[in-house]
Amino acid sequence: MKIKNLLFIITGALLASCANDSNFFPSYDDVSDWKTSLDEIITDNGAFFKNQGVKITDIVFLEDIGIDRDLFYGDQYGFFPVFTKQDSVLKIVTYRELIDNSNKYCFDTTSVNRKINNILHNHEDYDVVRLTWSFQSDVYNSISLFNKRSGELEYDNMFFNISALSKYDQNKFTMFMRGVEFQFDIEYSTVIDSIDIEYRDPDSNDLEAYIKGKWTINGYFEPDTYYLNQDDNFKYYVTKYTYRYLNMSCVSFPFIADATYDTFFGYVPLSQPMSKNYKFAYALWAGPANAFINKIDYSLTSSNYSSFNSKYTAGNGDWKEVTDTPQKDDYYFRVEKVKN
Repeated sequence: MKIKNLLFIITGALLASCANDSNFFPSYDDVSDWKTSLDEIITDNGAFFKNQGVKITDIVFLEDIGIDRDLFYGDQYGFFPVFTKQDSVLKIVTYRELIDNSNKYCFDTTSVNRKINNILHNHEDYDVVRLTWSFQSDVYNSISLFNKRSGELEYDNMFFNISALSKYDQNKFTMFMRGVEFQFDIEYSTVIDSIDIEYRDPDSNDLEAYIKGKWTINGYFEPDTYYLNQDDNFKYYVTKYTYRYLNMSCVSFPFIADATYDTFFGYVPLSQPMSKNYKFAYALWAGPANAFINKIDYSLTSSNYSSFNSKYTAGNGDWKEVTDTPQKDDYYFRVEKVKN
């Protein structure tokens, strides 16, 4: 069984939208060796590399090299593309720089380390290729590991992390590719939440004002595969899924009978991008127009939503803080061993 697509996750929020762009890495139905695989990847990524100012200048097959941690973390090959948190500038830095100054960069070291550990555990399964990259007049080397059985690229410090940089949003975060012997499509999760408030005339019970708030919370389940054990024929794995919050959007649906009535709708995102849960607060109100104190100057913030009910003297209102962590069951599977 072959990997259908070498998955990646990109920051897809371009001023409030998110996307999973599958154009960066090709389908591997016909791949038989690492050369074919690499040619397809370079071809498919040509426009992206040009836009980022990145170029591959040399490719060398390393037949007798041993696979150890220094290939990923050492000064010769241990380079990672990152965005700076302060000014969103693309840089390529060493792993030591990432660790010593983790507060400066948008980078998920925990997930990348876990992937590298999986690679090291199965090091005999890979062909090793050295890539030389140029970026902003500097030269960097990286190590690409290709599955001997299928020819598919399974890890490279530069490839697997720089593809995450093709889209980058105002929230200053990036998401990173995950590659395993068997990988699964990222399953996107969309959560809809809504509430409505109405105000009726106390005497006639006629509906005079109404406000509905509706939220869409976007995220995905990130697969992370762990080695369990093996026998003579198979290696056994489990894939655990971590929910990652991306962003949320909202829309309100107001109804006002006439100018003597009014409504209010507001929300405050409280989640950090890439967090394991989504969290937000909302506030809605419908009632007489003169009952909401200084409505024209009021906006909902993370520091004032809990005092929302004090802002109106009549009508009906509500505020609430909403948080949840979507769950997905673990997936167990096996992989046939490479036979020499």
